[in-house]
Amino acid sequence: VRNTERAQYSGGVTGALIAMDGEIYPSRFITDAFALVDAAQPDIPVMIGNQLVGTTGANGKLLVPDLYSNLENRISIDPDQLPPNASISAIEQLIVPQRKGGIHVQFPVKFLASVLIDAYDINEQPLPVGAVLTADIVEQEFIVGWGGEVYIEQLTEPLRLYWEEGDCVLSVNPPPEPRASLPRLGKIICQPVAGVDE
Repeated sequence: VRNTERAQYSGGVTGALIAMDGEIYPSRFITDAFALVDAAQPDIPVMIGNQLVGTTGANGKLLVPDLYSNLENRISIDPDQLPPNASISAIEQLIVPQRKGGIHVQFPVKFLASVLIDAYDINEQPLPVGAVLTADIVEQEFIVGWGGEVYIEQLTEPLRLYWEEGDCVLSVNPPPEPRASLPRLGKIICQPVAGVDE
Protein backbone atom coordinates (compact mmCIF):
# COMPACT_ATOMS: atom_id res chain seq x y z
CA VAL A 1 0.00 0.00 0.00
CA ARG A 2 1.45 3.31 -0.99
CA ASN A 3 0.71 6.44 0.92
CA THR A 4 0.47 9.44 -1.29
CA GLU A 5 1.10 12.75 0.31
CA ARG A 6 -0.57 15.80 -0.93
CA ALA A 7 0.94 19.17 -0.38
CA GLN A 8 -1.28 22.16 -0.34
CA TYR A 9 0.08 25.67 -0.65
CA SER A 10 -1.66 28.93 -0.27
CA GLY A 11 -0.60 32.51 -0.47
CA GLY A 12 -1.98 35.95 -0.53
CA VAL A 13 -1.22 39.38 -1.81
CA THR A 14 -2.27 42.59 -0.17
CA GLY A 15 -2.15 46.00 -1.64
CA ALA A 16 -3.92 47.98 -4.30
CA LEU A 17 -4.09 48.46 -8.03
CA ILE A 18 -4.63 52.05 -9.08
CA ALA A 19 -5.98 52.84 -12.54
CA MET A 20 -5.10 56.41 -13.41
CA ASP A 21 -4.01 58.35 -16.47
CA GLY A 22 -4.63 55.35 -18.72
CA GLU A 23 -2.28 53.04 -16.81
CA ILE A 24 -2.43 50.63 -13.86
CA TYR A 25 -0.09 51.07 -10.90
CA PRO A 26 0.47 48.44 -8.19
CA SER A 27 0.80 49.83 -4.68
CA ARG A 28 0.78 48.80 -1.07
CA PHE A 29 -2.52 49.25 0.73
CA ILE A 30 -3.64 52.87 0.67
CA THR A 31 -4.93 54.00 4.04
CA ASP A 32 -5.72 57.62 3.25
CA ALA A 33 -4.91 59.32 -0.07
CA PHE A 34 -2.48 59.09 -2.96
CA ALA A 35 -1.04 61.04 -5.89
CA LEU A 36 0.28 60.17 -9.31
CA VAL A 37 3.27 62.44 -9.89
CA ASP A 38 4.14 63.10 -13.53
CA ALA A 39 7.52 64.75 -14.15
CA ALA A 40 7.70 63.81 -17.85
CA GLN A 41 11.19 62.33 -17.39
CA PRO A 42 12.48 59.05 -15.92
CA ASP A 43 14.65 58.86 -12.78
CA ILE A 44 13.47 62.16 -11.29
CA PRO A 45 13.52 62.14 -7.46
CA VAL A 46 10.12 62.89 -5.89
CA MET A 47 9.80 64.24 -2.35
CA ILE A 48 7.03 64.79 0.17
CA GLY A 49 8.16 67.66 2.33
CA ASN A 50 11.92 67.10 2.37
CA GLN A 51 11.75 63.32 2.37
CA LEU A 52 12.55 61.30 -0.75
CA VAL A 53 9.71 58.88 -1.55
CA GLY A 54 10.99 57.47 -4.85
CA THR A 55 11.99 58.25 -8.40
CA THR A 56 9.88 58.39 -11.53
CA GLY A 57 9.78 55.29 -13.74
CA ALA A 58 10.44 54.91 -17.44
CA ASN A 59 7.14 56.68 -18.16
CA GLY A 60 8.19 59.68 -16.04
CA LYS A 61 5.57 58.92 -13.36
CA LEU A 62 5.53 57.76 -9.74
CA LEU A 63 2.58 56.67 -7.58
CA VAL A 64 2.87 58.14 -4.09
CA PRO A 65 0.51 56.26 -1.72
CA ASP A 66 1.15 57.94 1.64
CA LEU A 67 -0.59 61.32 1.56
CA TYR A 68 -2.85 62.96 4.12
CA SER A 69 -6.37 63.68 2.97
CA ASN A 70 -7.96 67.08 3.47
CA LEU A 71 -4.57 68.55 4.43
CA GLU A 72 -1.86 70.27 2.41
CA ASN A 73 0.80 67.88 1.14
CA ARG A 74 3.97 69.44 -0.29
CA ILE A 75 5.17 67.43 -3.29
CA SER A 76 8.35 68.42 -5.09
CA ILE A 77 10.83 67.12 -7.63
CA ASP A 78 14.60 67.54 -7.82
CA PRO A 79 15.37 69.77 -10.83
CA ASP A 80 19.07 68.87 -10.68
CA GLN A 81 18.20 65.55 -12.32
CA LEU A 82 16.54 67.20 -15.33
CA PRO A 83 18.51 67.66 -18.57
CA PRO A 84 20.20 71.08 -18.90
CA ASN A 85 17.82 72.12 -21.67
CA ALA A 86 14.72 71.39 -19.59
CA SER A 87 12.58 74.28 -18.39
CA ILE A 88 10.02 73.93 -15.59
CA SER A 89 7.79 76.62 -14.11
CA ALA A 90 7.55 75.12 -10.59
CA ILE A 91 9.40 72.38 -8.74
CA GLU A 92 6.90 72.00 -5.89
CA GLN A 93 3.14 71.95 -5.47
CA LEU A 94 0.78 71.98 -2.51
CA ILE A 95 -2.07 69.52 -2.99
CA VAL A 96 -5.11 68.60 -0.87
CA PRO A 97 -6.49 65.18 -1.88
CA GLN A 98 -9.83 63.84 -0.69
CA ARG A 99 -10.03 60.86 1.68
CA LYS A 100 -9.46 57.56 -0.13
CA GLY A 101 -8.94 59.61 -3.26
CA GLY A 102 -6.13 60.34 -5.63
CA ILE A 103 -4.86 63.38 -7.44
CA HIS A 104 -2.81 63.76 -10.60
CA VAL A 105 0.17 66.08 -9.99
CA GLN A 106 1.88 67.29 -13.13
CA PHE A 107 5.21 69.07 -13.32
CA PRO A 108 5.13 70.19 -16.96
CA VAL A 109 8.64 70.08 -18.34
CA LYS A 110 9.39 71.85 -21.60
CA PHE A 111 12.55 71.27 -23.55
CA LEU A 112 14.31 74.30 -24.96
CA ALA A 113 15.73 73.47 -28.35
CA SER A 114 18.93 75.34 -27.58
CA VAL A 115 22.03 74.59 -29.62
CA LEU A 116 25.67 75.55 -30.05
CA ILE A 117 27.10 76.18 -33.48
CA ASP A 118 30.60 76.93 -34.70
CA ALA A 119 30.35 79.91 -37.05
CA TYR A 120 33.03 80.06 -39.75
CA ASP A 121 33.69 82.43 -42.63
CA ILE A 122 34.01 81.38 -46.27
CA ASN A 123 37.76 80.80 -45.72
CA GLU A 124 36.86 78.32 -42.96
CA GLN A 125 38.17 80.54 -40.19
CA PRO A 126 36.10 81.08 -37.02
CA LEU A 127 34.18 84.33 -37.05
CA PRO A 128 35.87 86.90 -34.79
CA VAL A 129 35.02 87.04 -31.09
CA GLY A 130 32.36 89.68 -30.49
CA ALA A 131 30.97 89.59 -34.03
CA VAL A 132 27.26 90.38 -33.99
CA LEU A 133 24.84 88.16 -35.89
CA THR A 134 21.26 89.26 -36.50
CA ALA A 135 18.40 86.81 -37.04
CA ASP A 136 15.83 86.93 -39.79
CA ILE A 137 12.78 85.66 -37.87
CA VAL A 138 13.34 87.02 -34.35
CA GLU A 139 14.42 90.42 -33.14
CA GLN A 140 17.51 89.14 -31.46
CA GLU A 141 21.25 89.46 -31.82
CA PHE A 142 23.74 86.66 -31.24
CA ILE A 143 27.32 87.32 -30.19
CA VAL A 144 30.15 85.11 -31.42
CA GLY A 145 32.37 83.66 -28.70
CA TRP A 146 35.79 82.00 -28.74
CA GLY A 147 36.41 79.66 -31.64
CA GLY A 148 33.34 80.97 -33.48
CA GLU A 149 30.99 79.45 -30.91
CA VAL A 150 27.43 80.82 -30.91
CA TYR A 151 24.69 79.87 -28.45
CA ILE A 152 21.16 79.88 -29.87
CA GLU A 153 18.24 79.45 -27.47
CA GLN A 154 14.90 77.88 -28.43
CA LEU A 155 15.72 77.01 -32.01
CA THR A 156 12.42 75.52 -33.16
CA GLU A 157 12.51 76.40 -36.87
CA PRO A 158 15.21 77.11 -39.45
CA LEU A 159 17.05 80.34 -38.74
CA ARG A 160 19.29 82.54 -40.83
CA LEU A 161 21.90 84.62 -39.08
CA TYR A 162 23.36 87.60 -40.92
CA TRP A 163 26.86 88.92 -40.30
CA GLU A 164 26.79 92.43 -41.70
CA GLU A 165 30.56 92.98 -41.56
CA GLY A 166 31.20 89.84 -43.57
CA ASP A 167 28.20 90.37 -45.86
CA CYS A 168 27.25 86.74 -45.35
CA VAL A 169 24.58 84.53 -43.81
CA LEU A 170 24.58 81.29 -41.78
CA SER A 171 21.68 78.84 -42.22
CA VAL A 172 20.91 76.95 -39.00
CA ASN A 173 18.39 74.11 -38.68
CA PRO A 174 16.84 72.82 -35.43
CA PRO A 175 18.35 69.67 -33.93
CA PRO A 176 16.69 66.40 -34.99
CA GLU A 177 16.08 65.41 -31.34
CA PRO A 178 14.65 68.40 -29.39
CA ARG A 179 15.21 66.67 -26.01
CA ALA A 180 18.93 66.34 -26.61
CA SER A 181 20.97 68.20 -24.03
CA LEU A 182 22.43 71.27 -25.75
CA PRO A 183 23.56 69.64 -28.99
CA ARG A 184 26.52 71.07 -30.86
CA LEU A 185 25.53 71.37 -34.51
CA GLY A 186 29.14 71.78 -35.64
CA LYS A 187 30.74 74.01 -38.22
CA ILE A 188 28.43 76.23 -40.26
CA ILE A 189 29.96 78.34 -43.02
CA CYS A 190 28.80 81.92 -43.43
CA GLN A 191 27.87 82.05 -47.12
CA PRO A 192 28.10 85.27 -49.13
CA VAL A 193 24.69 86.94 -49.25
CA ALA A 194 24.81 87.09 -53.07
CA GLY A 195 25.20 83.30 -53.16
CA VAL A 196 22.25 82.61 -50.85
CA ASP A 197 18.76 82.10 -52.28
CA GLU A 198 16.44 84.71 -50.86
